[in-house]
Amino acid sequence: MAEVCKINDVEFEYEYTFKNSDGDENKYASSAVKGLTLVDSIFNPFLRGTIAVANPYDLFEEKYLLRGDGRDEVKIFLKPKDEEEKIEEEFILLQEDNSGDVEVRSENIKKFKIIHKDMLPFMDTIPYNKSFSGKIGDILKDIFIELLGEDKIDKENWESGDFDFSYIPPMSFRYIDLVYHLLKYFYGKDGELYTKALIMKNKKIGKYQMMYLTKIFSENKKNTTDAFTTADLSDKSVAENENNPPPDAKVSKFSSGLKNFAYNTPLYEWNNDFFINSVVHGYDKFLGVQKMKILKLEDIEKKWKTKFVDVFKAIGGSPKPFVVRNKTTKQKFRHYRTPYEVEDTVKMVEAEMCNLLTFYNLNCIFSNVGFTGREAGKFLDIVKIGEVKQKGDTKMYGRWFVTEVRHIFSSDTYTNEFKCCKTYVGSSSKIKNDVE
Repeated sequence: MAEVCKINDVEFEYEYTFKNSDGDENKYASSAVKGLTLVDSIFNPFLRGTIAVANPYDLFEEKYLLRGDGRDEVKIFLKPKDEEEKIEEEFILLQEDNSGDVEVRSENIKKFKIIHKDMLPFMDTIPYNKSFSGKIGDILKDIFIELLGEDKIDKENWESGDFDFSYIPPMSFRYIDLVYHLLKYFYGKDGELYTKALIMKNKKIGKYQMMYLTKIFSENKKNTTDAFTTADLSDKSVAENENNPPPDAKVSKFSSGLKNFAYNTPLYEWNNDFFINSVVHGYDKFLGVQKMKILKLEDIEKKWKTKFVDVFKAIGGSPKPFVVRNKTTKQKFRHYRTPYEVEDTVKMVEAEMCNLLTFYNLNCIFSNVGFTGREAGKFLDIVKIGEVKQKGDTKMYGRWFVTEVRHIFSSDTYTNEFKCCKTYVGSSSKIKNDVE
């Protein structure tokens, strides 16, 4: 049965249980857990993190033997007493570090690097000469079913993609290496645009899904979980700034006003490296000639805008895409060559250009009061309170896509740290897409 403690002056039910295959168990009280960080990222389907526990006189292994064979586990359960959202996961102890007081053994700390239990089979090496063929999404689905079982996969929300792929991995490849390799080449068509996909765990149903990035953005309204406010220069409680998003999310006791917020603008260096045209090179084995295909940034941007900008709203009007070019953009090209057909590579590159326009765009990082219901792959709103206007409002305020959220516990405090990206600016922005 879970114990109860106070974190951020809110009652939490909790459980920290270490166990191994021998039946040994160590249950830790909240006060003995000196630190816990869980990292949830859209670029890694599996949770990971660290946990540090008190280890006076090396008592951790008094009745518990660390095996070190991947069968040492820790179960973590955390839930605000009056809320439904919870963290309830099992992790594998991957690595340990020990710190001891120079004078007394009673202050020793043991810190573990942990990965989600579901990731363990993906760390195994792929059997020699095993081959994979079919749509990349289907290959990935079969791998997840093979390693985790059908009950862990949401087949109805798993995209196959459009690329037929055949591959025999190198001898040293693990399953997790193959997953990332396949995701690199994945593409699928949504409307007129080729897009990438993300593999994420739906924590409500406990199953993994593979969804087009375009679909995730199209469903931003129902997946906006939080609204955070700023009122730095205001003495009025009006939220009528034209850059604010519609009120689709509510402010709760876990989403206090922003105390810190840092956002980055993709400046000249990023624009020159990522917001440029692409050239695909390849060999046509039937005609016996070299082929070249140019993908212009302005053409891709028009299609990208319909899926990644037009799906958002602001109370002052339709948002504008934030893609700043300069007079040398048309002269700059990023070159691509793969072992696959030129036509396939063109589609891969179009999907990759959409990723660059999305994730190398406006970025922010901030922290706030922690809540167990927050996860990567969702959206949050940053809302301005008051009548004072600043030029930066068009970039800072609006709806942000959460690429990573960290759950950070330290003693009796709990903080979430967010990393987000945003593809647009407000309708009143004076920024020109072409800068001389």
